[in-house]
Amino acid sequence: NEIPFDPPRTTTWTIPVDDAHTTSFELLYTPEKMDGVHAGRWRFASPRTSLERTYEERQSQPGDFEGQTSQRPIAVHDLEHLGWSDTGVAMVRKLLREDIRAVQRGEDPKLMAPARRGVIDTHGQTTIMKIPRARNPDADRAQLREAGRKVWAERRARAASPA
Repeated sequence: NEIPFDPPRTTTWTIPVDDAHTTSFELLYTPEKMDGVHAGRWRFASPRTSLERTYEERQSQPGDFEGQTSQRPIAVHDLEHLGWSDTGVAMVRKLLREDIRAVQRGEDPKLMAPARRGVIDTHGQTTIMKIPRARNPDADRAQLREAGRKVWAERRARAASPA
């Protein structure tokens, strides 16, 4: 099934306290009616739900909390074994390093230009497209890449156009 729009469900603010600690606040949005029961428009989410699970439960079905807290207070990237699904993590780290170097040179980070225009694209929606499988893996990759570029160009055009 195609899902044209999936609105954001949470907003999380994470505030650094020091080099090894943060404080997070999360606002969870829910539909007014959920399974026929009035759920309200929003509520504060509890960040401690994973602590209520047993060690065995957290090991057999780890969630975000386990992934974030199991890395030690300051993660050592040399100890990681990044996989294909971590490509985005590696890309964000690369962008962050580039932006840190830009600031060290007295330049603005790359993402400051959209913020100055008053537009900060958070990519908070999900777009699912039906794309038929191509005849071979190379053609499939090329087809997916082209679809991604088309969606990205449309999003950038919408963000750049005056409201």
